[in-house]
Amino acid sequence: MENKLRLKEFIDNIAVTWFKEYFLKKINSIKNNFLDETGSELVGFKPNINVANYYLNFVKDDLNDIDDFDTLQSFIKKHNFYKINADDLKIFSEEASNEIIETLDKEGKNIEEKITELIIKMQINNITKNLGNSIVVFKNILNKLGDESIIGEIDFSDFKYIVDNSYKESLESFKKWSNQNKKQSINYLDELKVLESNVDFDKKQEASEIIEHYFNSIISGEIDDSEISNLSNSQNVNNSKIVIFNKGIMSCEELCSKINLISYIFKNENNLFKR
Repeated sequence: MENKLRLKEFIDNIAVTWFKEYFLKKINSIKNNFLDETGSELVGFKPNINVANYYLNFVKDDLNDIDDFDTLQSFIKKHNFYKINADDLKIFSEEASNEIIETLDKEGKNIEEKITELIIKMQINNITKNLGNSIVVFKNILNKLGDESIIGEIDFSDFKYIVDNSYKESLESFKKWSNQNKKQSINYLDELKVLESNVDFDKKQEASEIIEHYFNSIISGEIDDSEISNLSNSQNVNNSKIVIFNKGIMSCEELCSKINLISYIFKNENNLFKR
């Protein structure tokens, strides 16, 4: 039977299924981290778990309402709580500080609730920003191949070319940061070589997960309290370690999510395109 599935229908199905699964995994990771911190006696600040659950459940409810690529994009726009430029942590720091000061003036006893809210919103911001960058691959596919095109009439080589180019853009961004920060990148040179090679995306995903673990566990641990407290006072905020590392973390997470997405696309493409 001839395949009459439109490209937009294919994208709707793939994008929604992948996005919900991946976003939910990230949300659950945030919740688990909060539970760990709440139970730790070494942490000076104890997050308000009720506030954390409120915002995470709020996001999950909206996540369930996504049913196509258009509503997915609306979700990302809605949950960009702070409309800030990429990497401009000083602006975020000032905005967050103003909210905290306002809370102290009105109801100082709820400061832990406000800080918890800000932490949750910032983490959701990071997720939506990175996944928003990842799903650009779908926009490129629809723009270049036509959303009304019949998928069985589209050459797989054309489809793959667009996907590969989108991957290369994220890879080049991450390589740029890695080349500028060789003290860190020396720890994942072998994995970076895998990402640059022609191996399939399953192997690329394995390598990216190792790099992501390095960023989450090692690099994050190099940021101490003094770096955070000095952020708003730094005359050249872009040279702050926390800003530099945040750029690397964000670039790494964007690349990892895009690899995960592309691997999912190829696994679920089911030979629908013309070979």
